Amino acid sequence: MSKVIASSTYDAKHRREAVLMNLRPLRKFRSPVELLTAIRCAIEAHRQVMRREHKINGNISPDTVWIVEATKSHPRGGYLCYNIAQKNPIFSSWKALRRDTLGCDGYEFDYLDDLESFFYLISYFCFAYTGPGARAANLLPESSWPSHLSLWASQPKNPNSINEKAKLLLHGNGFGFRKAPQYFGGFALDDLLGQLCGHLQRGVRRVRELGRQRTPREILEDAAVDYKRFLDSIDQTIVILESMERNKATQELLKTHVNPLYYTYH
Repeated sequence: MSKVIASSTYDAKHRREAVLMNLRPLRKFRSPVELLTAIRCAIEAHRQVMRREHKINGNISPDTVWIVEATKSHPRGGYLCYNIAQKNPIFSSWKALRRDTLGCDGYEFDYLDDLESFFYLISYFCFAYTGPGARAANLLPESSWPSHLSLWASQPKNPNSINEKAKLLLHGNGFGFRKAPQYFGGFALDDLLGQLCGHLQRGVRRVRELGRQRTPREILEDAAVDYKRFLDSIDQTIVILESMERNKATQELLKTHVNPLYYTYH
């Protein structure tokens, strides 16, 4: 069972707690499983805060999601910080960007905006990193970003970038297939991103088709469904990635041993 921690503030007290809990920045992940597990635990922490306090985060990014190191007293997991002032627009939802950048009002912000940010967070690490803690060497200048990540990652406040996000969420199907590198699971991650995009689309359509603001009870009922879909998809992918890691480790082990059938006895 992975450790799930949610912090509603990030003051000196929580910095001390972070040291005691042996946290590590998300950017310093050591494997795809560790990365996805930390994000999965952060989503679970977000779900708990949403259900208990009816509160969203509004600032999901690599600076607010941390890896919890495994120790003898607890397994590995994730830590989610709240109330960090500085925001990273790369991971902002399209509704938040339209409000903050284009001055569009009238949007109801809720947990779906944060789930959308978690989707961008997974996408970012999948496409912008080539291995543990290693950003792709060709990410600078901006024109060298992968095409499926380029605009919203390099120019997040560009109106075209905002519209690209909206189009992806309203009409897209993820980033397509054969986009995720093999290190991150290849098809398994392609499939995950497609599933998460589909979950977000269903949530957005549900709100738009309702034609009015939802009641607090309706929001909680919808949230229970949407969180479960998100977490189930991530759990399935973690199982696949764990199997891939075990197979890789087995293959590496076999390479270091001589096949006993070929021993020559004297």
